[in-house]
Amino acid sequence: MMTKAERYACNRQSLIEQMGGCCTYCKSTEKIQFHHPFGRLWQPNKAARWVRIARYRREWQSGLCVLACKKCNLAIGKPSGSMYVYVRGSYGKIVKLDKVTGQEVYSGNPVQSEFAY
Repeated sequence: MMTKAERYACNRQSLIEQMGGCCTYCKSTEKIQFHHPFGRLWQPNKAARWVRIARYRREWQSGLCVLACKKCNLAIGKPSGSMYVYVRGSYGKIVKLDKVTGQEVYSGNPVQSEFAY
Protein backbone atom coordinates (compact mmCIF):
# COMPACT_ATOMS: atom_id res chain seq x y z
CA MET A 1 0.00 0.00 0.00
CA MET A 2 1.36 3.42 -0.97
CA THR A 3 1.43 6.30 1.48
CA LYS A 4 -0.24 9.62 0.65
CA ALA A 5 3.17 11.17 -0.03
CA GLU A 6 4.11 8.35 -2.41
CA ARG A 7 0.76 8.65 -4.25
CA TYR A 8 1.26 12.42 -4.57
CA ALA A 9 4.80 11.95 -5.93
CA CYS A 10 3.51 9.37 -8.43
CA ASN A 11 0.62 11.61 -9.58
CA ARG A 12 2.93 14.64 -9.78
CA GLN A 13 5.44 12.72 -11.91
CA SER A 14 2.65 11.44 -14.15
CA LEU A 15 1.40 15.00 -14.72
CA ILE A 16 4.94 16.23 -15.44
CA GLU A 17 5.31 13.49 -18.07
CA GLN A 18 1.95 14.44 -19.63
CA MET A 19 3.12 18.08 -19.80
CA GLY A 20 6.24 17.10 -21.74
CA GLY A 21 8.63 16.17 -18.94
CA CYS A 22 11.12 18.99 -19.49
CA CYS A 23 11.61 22.69 -18.88
CA THR A 24 9.63 24.83 -21.31
CA TYR A 25 12.54 27.26 -21.64
CA CYS A 26 15.82 25.27 -21.61
CA LYS A 27 14.58 21.66 -22.09
CA SER A 28 16.27 20.49 -18.86
CA THR A 29 14.74 17.52 -17.04
CA GLU A 30 16.35 18.30 -13.68
CA LYS A 31 14.40 19.80 -10.73
CA ILE A 32 11.18 20.41 -12.68
CA GLN A 33 8.63 22.77 -11.12
CA PHE A 34 5.22 24.10 -12.12
CA HIS A 35 5.43 27.70 -13.33
CA HIS A 36 2.47 30.07 -13.66
CA PRO A 37 3.46 32.80 -16.16
CA PHE A 38 0.37 34.83 -15.27
CA GLY A 39 0.41 34.10 -11.54
CA ARG A 40 -2.14 32.13 -9.57
CA LEU A 41 -4.86 33.02 -7.12
CA TRP A 42 -4.23 30.12 -4.74
CA GLN A 43 -1.36 28.98 -2.51
CA PRO A 44 -0.11 25.41 -3.00
CA ASN A 45 0.89 25.06 0.65
CA LYS A 46 -2.73 25.80 1.66
CA ALA A 47 -4.21 23.11 -0.64
CA ALA A 48 -4.35 19.35 -0.14
CA ARG A 49 -1.98 17.29 -2.32
CA TRP A 50 -4.73 15.90 -4.54
CA VAL A 51 -6.20 19.41 -4.96
CA ARG A 52 -2.79 20.74 -6.07
CA ILE A 53 -2.47 18.07 -8.76
CA ALA A 54 -6.03 18.70 -9.98
CA ARG A 55 -5.42 22.46 -10.13
CA TYR A 56 -2.05 22.10 -11.90
CA ARG A 57 -3.69 19.80 -14.48
CA ARG A 58 -6.64 22.16 -15.05
CA GLU A 59 -4.32 25.21 -15.31
CA TRP A 60 -2.03 23.39 -17.75
CA GLN A 61 -4.99 22.41 -19.95
CA SER A 62 -6.09 26.06 -19.89
CA GLY A 63 -2.60 27.33 -20.83
CA LEU A 64 -2.00 28.92 -17.42
CA CYS A 65 0.75 26.59 -16.18
CA VAL A 66 3.97 25.34 -17.78
CA LEU A 67 6.97 23.34 -16.62
CA ALA A 68 10.18 25.12 -15.68
CA CYS A 69 13.40 23.85 -14.13
CA LYS A 70 14.32 25.44 -10.81
CA LYS A 71 16.97 27.64 -12.46
CA CYS A 72 14.60 29.06 -15.11
CA ASN A 73 11.76 29.45 -12.62
CA LEU A 74 13.99 31.54 -10.35
CA ALA A 75 15.31 33.57 -13.30
CA ILE A 76 11.79 34.36 -14.53
CA GLY A 77 10.49 35.26 -11.08
CA LYS A 78 6.95 35.95 -9.98
CA PRO A 79 4.53 37.77 -12.29
CA SER A 80 3.63 40.30 -9.60
CA GLY A 81 7.04 41.95 -9.98
CA SER A 82 6.94 42.25 -13.75
CA MET A 83 4.73 42.73 -16.75
CA TYR A 84 4.31 39.73 -19.03
CA VAL A 85 3.54 39.76 -22.71
CA TYR A 86 2.29 36.45 -24.05
CA VAL A 87 1.72 35.60 -27.68
CA ARG A 88 -0.60 32.62 -28.09
CA GLY A 89 0.12 29.93 -30.68
CA SER A 90 2.24 26.81 -31.03
CA TYR A 91 5.37 28.98 -31.15
CA GLY A 92 4.16 31.45 -28.51
CA LYS A 93 6.64 33.58 -26.66
CA ILE A 94 6.70 34.70 -23.05
CA VAL A 95 8.55 37.96 -22.46
CA LYS A 96 9.30 39.48 -19.08
CA LEU A 97 9.50 43.29 -19.13
CA ASP A 98 10.87 45.55 -16.42
CA LYS A 99 7.98 47.66 -15.06
CA VAL A 100 10.00 50.87 -14.88
CA THR A 101 12.08 50.83 -18.07
CA GLY A 102 9.98 48.54 -20.26
CA GLN A 103 13.18 46.71 -21.26
CA GLU A 104 13.03 42.96 -21.98
CA VAL A 105 14.47 41.06 -19.01
CA TYR A 106 13.74 37.47 -20.05
CA SER A 107 12.38 35.74 -23.12
CA GLY A 108 11.43 32.11 -23.65
CA ASN A 109 9.54 29.95 -26.13
CA PRO A 110 7.17 27.24 -24.93
CA VAL A 111 7.62 23.71 -26.19
CA GLN A 112 5.53 22.90 -29.24
CA SER A 113 3.16 20.07 -28.42
CA GLU A 114 -0.29 18.75 -29.16
CA PHE A 115 -1.43 20.86 -26.19
CA ALA A 116 -0.04 24.05 -27.68
CA TYR A 117 -1.21 27.30 -26.22
